[in-house]
Amino acid sequence: MTIKKLISLQPRRWKGKISLRKRLFFNGAGCLIFVKESARKALFTQVEHLLNEYCEGCFVHRQLKREGGRRTAHRFCISQCTVGQKIQEYGKKLT
Repeated sequence: MTIKKLISLQPRRWKGKISLRKRLFFNGAGCLIFVKESARKALFTQVEHLLNEYCEGCFVHRQLKREGGRRTAHRFCISQCTVGQKIQEYGKKLT
């Protein structure tokens, strides 16, 4: 086979670049999983949207912070607030 035929048999690359890089992660069970980078970015965007939409200026957080301190307010947000639980779900998907 000539070099010209070998070159023509190679797959052509698409000129527009699409990032389909994958990252390797361990899930909670110790198994390796692949997550597309674009999926990670989408999860981060969703978390950022939740924080901007619901958590900034939250009256409950502000009141708990005044009454019991930052630690009490943070504990409430993580364990009892529905937005905090949703953020935890996104975090589990990332790891």
